[in-house]
Amino acid sequence: MAESDDDISDGGRFSYHSEELREPISSSDEENESVRVIYLQFNAEAQFGEVRLVAKMEFATLAEFKKAVKDYTIHIGRQIKWIKNDKADRKWVTEKLELRLRQQPSLSHSEAYYLMKDEYNLHLENSSTVKMDTIPQQEGPPIFHRLYICFDACKRGFKEGCRPMIGLDDCFLKGYYRGQLLTAVGGDANNHIFVIAYVVVDVENKDNWKWFLELLHEGLGDYTRHGWQFVSDMQKGLIPALQEVMLGVEHRSTTPQQFNTEMEKLKAVNKSAWDYLSKFPPNSWSRAYFSEQPKVDTLCNNNCEVFNAKIVKYRGKPILKMLEEIRSYIMRNMASNKRSLSEWLGELTPVQQTRLDKEKLRRQHR
Repeated sequence: MAESDDDISDGGRFSYHSEELREPISSSDEENESVRVIYLQFNAEAQFGEVRLVAKMEFATLAEFKKAVKDYTIHIGRQIKWIKNDKADRKWVTEKLELRLRQQPSLSHSEAYYLMKDEYNLHLENSSTVKMDTIPQQEGPPIFHRLYICFDACKRGFKEGCRPMIGLDDCFLKGYYRGQLLTAVGGDANNHIFVIAYVVVDVENKDNWKWFLELLHEGLGDYTRHGWQFVSDMQKGLIPALQEVMLGVEHRSTTPQQFNTEMEKLKAVNKSAWDYLSKFPPNSWSRAYFSEQPKVDTLCNNNCEVFNAKIVKYRGKPILKMLEEIRSYIMRNMASNKRSLSEWLGELTPVQQTRLDKEKLRRQHR
């Protein structure tokens, strides 16, 4: 920022008032002693209109510098443009937070946010989705109803690195206020569970499932374009809610001639078993009716069951503590999976490569 001679010779009208100059610092090398240059120190106590900026002036913090520049430019009637520092990308932020997380594994999201803000003057963008629904009261504050959480890392990770199969499940909370936790869990290429989103609700019903699925659909994108498919244990109210939110969501169907033939054989052997299986649409439980679009042949909702088992020790804690523990678990799980695969060089992930090798061996011995 350039200054005119008039600005400099203003008789002290814009001057700062500071006697704080740096003391000479001797070098530890006796053979090459030197004195550092003494820089002017900005006086934070200077009033508006008294601030003056000169080359090589030192400031205590970046925030102090920005405030001084803002006051100065407003006073002299000039405009200033701050250029965004695009070097502070996700990788840089991760490196800065990694050391702190090793020292403080329980570092919360808000603590990390203010750490970057206070120490580096960075305002982190938060693309995570957290929505709370309450029940208004005529007298007194509203009552908690339900809470939806979908972290940006979970959202992006699922869309960019997981197969388009989403497991839906619920589990009971064991704390004082009870309730239930509805979950959406996927699986990565190495068959690790990948938590996408979850909701704390008072009870499992169609309305709560619909609210959950609407927010999930909004966050992940159009199911017809991405080809999302779902697997569940047919929880209460889930199927009708799913059809309302995502009409025509993939019903896995192929030409099931062999399936029909085998069902007729079953009917001849055990009519009761045939009657029981006929109650359920075959595309919900038979591989003969599954489409080939998601390369997943699982019949069970194991990913959700694994996640529910992993967080069972947290489900009896107060809601805020429980949610923080779940967030920490998801973060640790992601980091652990990334670390275990960071040195793998194969074209397929370890689990899939092992499965392929076993299938090759089985074929050779036929």
